[in-house]
Amino acid sequence: MASGSLIGHRRETVQRVLSDNLAQAHSGLIFDHFLAMWAHGRGLPTPQKPLREPLQMFVEDFHRGGRSEYKKSLLREHHERLANTAPRYATRQWDLQVQWRLTTGLGSTHPTENGFLFHELLGVPYLSGAAVKGLCRTAAKVLDAAPARIKTLLGSETTAQPLAGGDLVFYDALPSVWPRLVVDIVNCHHPDYYSQQRTDKKDPPAEAVETESPVPVFFLAVDAGACFRFRLGSRAKSAEHIAQGRDWLHQGLDLLGIGAKTAVGYGVLSPVA
Repeated sequence: MASGSLIGHRRETVQRVLSDNLAQAHSGLIFDHFLAMWAHGRGLPTPQKPLREPLQMFVEDFHRGGRSEYKKSLLREHHERLANTAPRYATRQWDLQVQWRLTTGLGSTHPTENGFLFHELLGVPYLSGAAVKGLCRTAAKVLDAAPARIKTLLGSETTAQPLAGGDLVFYDALPSVWPRLVVDIVNCHHPDYYSQQRTDKKDPPAEAVETESPVPVFFLAVDAGACFRFRLGSRAKSAEHIAQGRDWLHQGLDLLGIGAKTAVGYGVLSPVA
């Protein structure tokens, strides 16, 4: 069997196995390698149909898998393990709710050119602890916190400063329950203009507003109402430090948002009522 045919056969076999075991399959693995849109026969994935349909199929499978007791228990047990390992620090946790939509990882390498961030063990969308810490640092600056205060809690920001770790510990923010995903869309209304080289852009896009056809770009997003559990710890076991971190976190999520496309309202989370 030719190598290309062998690779295609293996891919088809894996897809069939995954489709028969969606309750156990890792959603991130399916999204990255086995969407129902890749042509078989060569090792590289090749889009063979519009993106919306296979993404919608993936979302439906994601929701179906999330209803399985296996995946529910997997997520629940992970939260329990985090809670059991937390006593080495003073920790607090809060559930915050997505107000509209949230998307993260769009710039990740992916054959569709629009990635999405799935937890490597659980296969659910998540926000890395590094991203949460970065949001808190930005919020602290927006709120005019003293630089010394920021350094004490969050540590050094650049290598130009003496390296020092902050007191606060930031955990990955994971869904408290299995979330809902949606297929979202953004349209480029001036594809001809933006496809030109920068030095060749002679005509402003406004002149082509009635002649160019919008090109829909589809991507995944977490739907409104999803709850994420945020955890903060203090190495010094300082309740006051955690309270300050909580304030920066809540202010940042409310005023700035987290993830991608925050300039248009994505990534805003508020405490669960």
